[in-house]
Amino acid sequence: MEPKPDMINYMTCYKGSVEAWEIDHMGHMNVQFYLKKANHALKLFFLKNGINPNNALSFDELFILEESHLRYLAEQKAGSPLFIDVGINSLGNNSFTLTMVMKELLSKEPSASFSLNFRIIEKKNKNIQNLLRGAYEKYPFPTPEYGKPKGLKLTKKKKLMPSIKLAIELGMPETFLGIASSSEVDDDKCMGFENYMSIISNAVPNILAESLSKTDRNRFGGAALEYSFKYESFAGIGTPLTIRSGLVDLGEKTFTWRHWIFNAKSGILLAEAEALVITLDLISRKSAAMPKEMFQSLESILIDLN
Repeated sequence: MEPKPDMINYMTCYKGSVEAWEIDHMGHMNVQFYLKKANHALKLFFLKNGINPNNALSFDELFILEESHLRYLAEQKAGSPLFIDVGINSLGNNSFTLTMVMKELLSKEPSASFSLNFRIIEKKNKNIQNLLRGAYEKYPFPTPEYGKPKGLKLTKKKKLMPSIKLAIELGMPETFLGIASSSEVDDDKCMGFENYMSIISNAVPNILAESLSKTDRNRFGGAALEYSFKYESFAGIGTPLTIRSGLVDLGEKTFTWRHWIFNAKSGILLAEAEALVITLDLISRKSAAMPKEMFQSLESILIDLN
């Protein structure tokens, strides 16, 4: 069930600002904090529509987050005031999709867009359907054009069966190794989707550092434009985690990473993600052609998933 073009409404479910400690080495709010703020909005939307947020986000009682797509539209600096609008893009018999848009408070211009696809657990279907239908009727929110997938189509790519063995064969190095800590889990003791982004953000310098070392690191860096995630399961507290990362596409200004998150002990795939990144001139704060040395360094680690 899709909303009609003239039926658009949404609920503001987050207001806040960018903290100084949310700024990363590229000089802007790190990607993980967009999602951490979006998670606040998500829980409040459920709460205001009669769904207990703790149950709604347990991923094993009411519904399961299966996919997400994120578009980063504008850099955010420390002190920037923000708000997030939330609504339901579509509602089916066994699934629904939420749309969230983060906007700058003064200009009202969008700075990020989020699309979250959930599967409804069958045993809870009737009750959840009624609650979601009520929310959908009040807040039908089609994904804006600027929030739709543009450079990434992770779910439409050739189906691979990711494994640590395959990652090694493809030349995807280990970029993260750690444990799901208490600070990274929700009330259900499982990692939230925002913390999968957090560990990927933590992983990227381990594969990008060498390429950036070939150029002026005070002048050039990168900024994420788009992320796509497919979730298999959400790690519980204490789960050993490892990420394997590879460069799958390279252009004049952009490059694309593929990340596979595994349980480091069992080898089970937990999630996969793809990220489109643009070369950023750190002085002008605008996109730039990639320096030759950086391009050549990245080209040397390009892998083929076809």
